[in-house]
Amino acid sequence: MNIKHLFFCMLLIAFSSCSKPGYEKAIAEWVQTDSHGTWTDLKFELLEVLETEDVTVSDSLCYLNNKSAQLSAVIQKAEKSPCLIQTVLFRLYGSRKKCLKATDAMKAMYLHRDSTEVIGKILKCRYAIVQPHSGVQQKKTASFLLSPDMEKCIGKLKPTSK
Repeated sequence: MNIKHLFFCMLLIAFSSCSKPGYEKAIAEWVQTDSHGTWTDLKFELLEVLETEDVTVSDSLCYLNNKSAQLSAVIQKAEKSPCLIQTVLFRLYGSRKKCLKATDAMKAMYLHRDSTEVIGKILKCRYAIVQPHSGVQQKKTASFLLSPDMEKCIGKLKPTSK
């Protein structure tokens, strides 16, 4: 009887040590859930982690400062345009002022934090999915923004154009 219990415990330990890392589950859930929150079983498989990168408070402030500069330039251009063009541009870019205010509010959140504090991680990986109707496997490479503990996927990053 003791040998059976020991064997069962050994099996339990062996299977629990083979679990997937938290980031794999987080990315799988993100990839298999559409923008409406509908989950589709795509038979997700993480093939390879290519690189990981820390996102710090300093990185975020740099990004927000660049975004503020871009938004300010667009707003100034709209305000200097002739009346008719200004009206059209304001309709197109009127929400940019709200966006600028939101960006400034986000910058204020970082003012009293350590600039080296890690607030996220970027994980670049290769993965495979199988479309449910066609059964065809697709291999993709993408970068995902994860929480600092890599247990939650915040989003998929758009590829940067070169």
